Amino acid sequence: MITSKTCLVLFKKCFRPYIGISFFFLLIPLCIIAQPAAEKGLPFITNYYAKDYQASPQNWSITEDDRGIMYFGNSYGLLEYDGVKWRLITSGVNSIVRCLDKDKNGHIYYGGYGDFGYMAPDSLGQTQFHSLLKFVPAAYRNFNDVWTVHATEQGIYFQSRERIFRFKQTGSGASESWEVKVWNSPNKFMFAFYLDDTYYVHQQGVGLLRMINDSLVLIPGSEFMGKERVQVLLPYTAAVQQRDTGSKQYLVGAFYSGLYLFNGTSFTPFATETDSLIKNNTLYKGIVLQDGSYALATAGNDAGVVPNTSPSGGSTTTTTTP
Repeated sequence: MITSKTCLVLFKKCFRPYIGISFFFLLIPLCIIAQPAAEKGLPFITNYYAKDYQASPQNWSITEDDRGIMYFGNSYGLLEYDGVKWRLITSGVNSIVRCLDKDKNGHIYYGGYGDFGYMAPDSLGQTQFHSLLKFVPAAYRNFNDVWTVHATEQGIYFQSRERIFRFKQTGSGASESWEVKVWNSPNKFMFAFYLDDTYYVHQQGVGLLRMINDSLVLIPGSEFMGKERVQVLLPYTAAVQQRDTGSKQYLVGAFYSGLYLFNGTSFTPFATETDSLIKNNTLYKGIVLQDGSYALATAGNDAGVVPNTSPSGGSTTTTTTP
């Protein structure tokens, strides 16, 4: 039987306008057809450009709802794609959507410029923004971009440079209500992560912090990252490492100095064949692939694949330029 599934992948490219550097993502849907092994070939690829979906070429995040509808955080708003047509969802003057996340119940949360909340259908069944800003005390409503959102068992975390908000729903429908907790900082919160039921955030000039009993606590030994930007924090599960240490480890990626292994208490430089690529092009994002290797994107012209070291120590590295 031939089956098909459409997935969309974000590739990052970089261009230099007259002043400064800007970033944009190219949306590439991959139509993957499952066939007998002897008949496998390259997937069909369709490129969608800004003129096709009538919005900005900058796309910051991507998620899929439980119906299979795709959503893209765009500089002009939220793009909705059902596989046939595109719809741009906007709200107010600045509708940029930097981040998206979905909770276990299928609710999608967004973060934008000076606003955050969740997506919900209106009276006509069309998905719209539902801001949670009104539940924030007035003294804490002044902030800029929300860069990360994490739907966790402890609540929904929204992280801006100025402060972090955590929302726990206490009432729904006509009696909608939320419990809100706020963490402020004289230094910027640069980027946040959520792994193994623990919330982490990088604080400029300080280091890497983790949430312990509702307090952000500096991880000893991470002070050297205060002058960096921690962009990547991913699980590291190489069998040889797990056997030798008996504890969980994480791959940490810094803006300029490259990769480190973090075992919960200390940081060790992690050398790979892609070090020159990462350090010369500014590490920006990373994900774990199905085979356990890591796809790393830079703010330059390259993307690389770093293998997860096998027990035998054998590994290969490939580098591509989109």
